[in-house]
Amino acid sequence: MIKNKHRHILIFFFTFMVIVLVFSPYLVSAQNGLVPCTDGCKFTDLYDLINNLINFIIFVLAVPIAVLVITIAGAWLVIYPSNEGKRKEALGMIRTAVIGLLIVLSAYLIVKAIIFGLAGDNDIGNRLRGVFE
Repeated sequence: MIKNKHRHILIFFFTFMVIVLVFSPYLVSAQNGLVPCTDGCKFTDLYDLINNLINFIIFVLAVPIAVLVITIAGAWLVIYPSNEGKRKEALGMIRTAVIGLLIVLSAYLIVKAIIFGLAGDNDIGNRLRGVFE
């Protein structure tokens, strides 16, 4: 059996490697970056920055982290099938990750629906619509 100290190091290393593998495609394709302009920025570029930040936070951070937590909790269910405490903790992790992901995606959809419903056909309304497209 692996000692507790070594088990924590192994779990940290495994988690770090999974995070690197999840984020490496984004880092490779990040030639444009989060900031849409480098010089001569206009006020309308702020909307593009907001769009990039929202997409980064939701789809690059929240979803992979939720999947990682669910994967770790599933591994705990497989590794500790007879340990009732670890089993309850793993099921709680899965429940928390799913509920958190549902809250994040629901908030995104609610704001998107409000903006599409209330924003007019003027320049600001079209730019706001562009944030959630």
